[in-house]
Amino acid sequence: QGNSAGDESGFAVAAAGALSSWDPRESKGLLVAGLLLGASFFVRYEAVAFAAAGVLSVVVMQWRTPRWRERVGAVIIAFVAPVSYMVILWIVWTWLFLGSPLAFLTGAGSNLYFTESIRLGQNPVLSPLYGDPVAAARWAFIYLVREFPPFVPLLLAASAVSLAKRNRGLFILVIFAAVGPAFLAFQVYRGQLLSWSRFWIYAIPFSAILLPAIVRDWRPKRRNGAYAAAAVVFVVSGLSTLDIMGDTIRSAPDENTFARAVRSADFNTQYGTEYAAIREATETLDEYMDDEPEALALVDGLVHGGVLLFTRHTGKVAFDADRDFSVLTDQPVDRVRFILIPGRQPSGAVAQTPLVEHFATLHARGASWAEYLEEFPAYSNSRLYRVYTSQDLAEGKDGVPPPNPR
Repeated sequence: QGNSAGDESGFAVAAAGALSSWDPRESKGLLVAGLLLGASFFVRYEAVAFAAAGVLSVVVMQWRTPRWRERVGAVIIAFVAPVSYMVILWIVWTWLFLGSPLAFLTGAGSNLYFTESIRLGQNPVLSPLYGDPVAAARWAFIYLVREFPPFVPLLLAASAVSLAKRNRGLFILVIFAAVGPAFLAFQVYRGQLLSWSRFWIYAIPFSAILLPAIVRDWRPKRRNGAYAAAAVVFVVSGLSTLDIMGDTIRSAPDENTFARAVRSADFNTQYGTEYAAIREATETLDEYMDDEPEALALVDGLVHGGVLLFTRHTGKVAFDADRDFSVLTDQPVDRVRFILIPGRQPSGAVAQTPLVEHFATLHARGASWAEYLEEFPAYSNSRLYRVYTSQDLAEGKDGVPPPNPR
């Protein structure tokens, strides 16, 4: 399952490895870990949680070393500097391009935006957990046990071994491995957990590095037996993972599709792609825009990202992340020539995006100032409209509604 969590887990595991083997008398491992976590912020923002784990790791490695009280503050600053630079750079970029420094946290397309139904009490599984730290932690624990069963026992065993043997390197691996579960529980508590199974991706690589660290001092024969048993358990655990991924409430539609394909052993059917429909819609829009080179088209940034990728008229296609989005939607006449509006999200849910919210009835009924042109059922049931100019309206042109307006 390819997604950003896989990339993020690679950065996190590499940073954990660098810090767990770091010699406090030198700075190479420290700087490598800081750079890795700084770069990972460009992948997923839970890199900040891994950075917090890194700060705790620095304290653990510095604890009781010569002059550690005098050094620990400077060492933490050296570690945090690359991460802070990347975070500040991202915030500045977001501010410049989107007009709000925290748009990635609070704007359209953010977790906050897509999880509003949880906080409104509309999710039967996650809504009762919102604001309840005990229930959120319990749910996250059970969820992780079901999603990848070996992870929690390995995490607990590694914690016990690291404390019993006072093994600082292993304890740092435990700290980093615990970030995924902690972040999962925190998102559930905040009511901001999207319905997907992405967090199991963190469990797999950390399980793979915790096991060797636990059995490192065992006799070779016993250690090899542990590896063989773990390999079998890891493979069998995939069945539990598939069960969770097939849950339509706890997991995302693409994960449901993947689980269904594996269960049915159907590896020939192409699932979950709208590329042909995206190209068809984009080509149709481009043909209309070819006839009016100065025309501006307005699309939905959350649903029509493919149009932004494939269009020949880059720079003439606006979407909800643009600074002038509110101006264009408040008065589209004479400012926008074409509007491509979705009827549903790729998941199949009714679209509740900024464009749809501004033009709540355009998709279903049309408008007095717009002419229905085309429909693309395979591309989120999108419909293309031509917006009249003020001259068109002065000439008495009436809006052309879609077939069977509702």
